[in-house]
Amino acid sequence: MRGDIAQTVLPFKLEEGNRDDEMTGLAGLPLVYEFIQRSGLRKQIRKHLKLKECGWSESELIETIIMLVAVGGEHLEDVRMLDSDKALQKLLGKRKKHSDLESQEAKNAMGAIPSAKALERFLKRFHEDNERPSEGIAGVPEETEALKGLAKINSWFVGRMIEQQKLKGVTIENDATDVESHKTGVLGVYKGGCGYMPVNGVIAELGLVGTDEFRDGNVTPSYDVISFFKKTLKSLPSSVEHISARLDGAYYNHELIKFMKKEKIEFTITGKLSPSIIEWIKSIPEKD
Repeated sequence: MRGDIAQTVLPFKLEEGNRDDEMTGLAGLPLVYEFIQRSGLRKQIRKHLKLKECGWSESELIETIIMLVAVGGEHLEDVRMLDSDKALQKLLGKRKKHSDLESQEAKNAMGAIPSAKALERFLKRFHEDNERPSEGIAGVPEETEALKGLAKINSWFVGRMIEQQKLKGVTIENDATDVESHKTGVLGVYKGGCGYMPVNGVIAELGLVGTDEFRDGNVTPSYDVISFFKKTLKSLPSSVEHISARLDGAYYNHELIKFMKKEKIEFTITGKLSPSIIEWIKSIPEKD
C-alpha cells in the first residue's frame, strides 16, 4: 500500500512505501566505500597481506571492518546491521557471494557482507602466541608478519595523505592509552586495574596514526620510547622536510632528547615540575 502523507509547511513531499530494500539509515557509508576504492588502498592490501578467509579477500574483510567502525559498531556481531541492510548493499553494489567451501550449508550461509565469525577468524590470524616474559617483567613481542604487512599499508596511506596535503613539515604526538579489559590473562596497569597499554604515533596535522604498538598492561608508557619514536619517523614519506614532536612525560628520556637534537627535531616534552627543575628554569637568563 502506498499513499501520500499530509503536506506540512516544509517544501518537500512525503510518501509511504512498503519496500524495505529502498531505504537505509547509512546513506553516507558509500562515500567511505568509494574513498577506499579510489585511494588505491585495495592494491596495497593485495600487495602486503595474504590472509584470505573462507572466500573473502583481504580487502573485502578490511573494508568491512572500516565500515563497521565508521557506523559506530562496537562488536563484531554488529556487522549484521550491514548485512541486513539491503538498500545499503544496493548502493555498494554488493551481491551474495558463493563460498569456495564444499558444504552446501556453508555456501548458503554466506551473505553480501562477511560474517562476524569470518571477521573474527581473519583478525586472529594477525596474532601468534608468544611466551610472555617472567611475571613482573615487561616486554613487547616482535610483530607477526601479518602485522608488519598491515603497518606497511598504513604507512603508505598516511604518506599519501601527507603528500596530497602538500605537508613539508609534520608534528608527531606519541602517547599511550590504557584500555581496561577483563579477559583471562590480562595484566595490571600502572594506574590500577587490568588491561592493555597500546601506544600510538599520531601525525597531528592529519589526526592520523602513523604507527602503533599493542602492549600488555604492565608495559609502562616510558618503555623503550626511543625505538618507538624512531619507528614513527620511519613511517613518514621522504617528502617531509621538517619534523616537530609534542611528547608527554613518558618521553622525558635523555637519550631520546640527544637523538632529537642531533636530528634537528624541534620538540616539547611535558615534565614534572619538581623543585630542582623549577630552580633550573629560574636560572636560565632572560635572553635565552
